[in-house]
Amino acid sequence: LRLAGCGLALGTSSSKIAYIVTLLGQTAMALGQPHLVNSPTALANEWFPISERDLAGTLGLLGNIVGQALGEAMSPIILSVSGSMTAGVGLVSLVLGFIPVFITFIWTYYR
Repeated sequence: LRLAGCGLALGTSSSKIAYIVTLLGQTAMALGQPHLVNSPTALANEWFPISERDLAGTLGLLGNIVGQALGEAMSPIILSVSGSMTAGVGLVSLVLGFIPVFITFIWTYYR
């Protein structure tokens, strides 16, 4: 949802509309954040034996934190390449939104 919203914002000439669309996408992501934070533990309880649940839950939560850190580290690089702040924000959102979508498709295909 955020990826689609940022794509619309990137294609929009009005910065006010781009801001509103991006804000709506961010709000939708904020509503889903509790599910993302709690899902590694639920997944570990369903898929792993008791002896491996702690490690699986820890790695799942660590993956979320590392992903956020990489996103924060990549943002200034992408903004400096894009030239303008409006195009840069949309480009950052598209790049950082496309990565999880791509990984999900790859994971689903090889599953």
